Amino acid sequence: MKLPKINPMAEIYAQLIKVILFLVFSCYIFWNYVVTRNAFDGSDFATIVDGGILAIYVGSMIIHFTLMLMTYLKAISRMSRRL
Repeated sequence: MKLPKINPMAEIYAQLIKVILFLVFSCYIFWNYVVTRNAFDGSDFATIVDGGILAIYVGSMIIHFTLMLMTYLKAISRMSRRL
């Protein structure tokens, strides 16, 4: 069974939509944990847990953006080969 060919532009649009949604979610997390909750004052256990959650989130965000950038560059190189 052959897989259907994926349009490179559709791949790029899907990545851009994912980036926009991820940025919206990032702003929400940043506002909740840093601005309103002041996660790094270290006053009690809850703020330490919030800081840990934020650290895990930032680490996953770095990995996510690296993978998305690689996919985006791969799609661009595929398009430029076809031109």
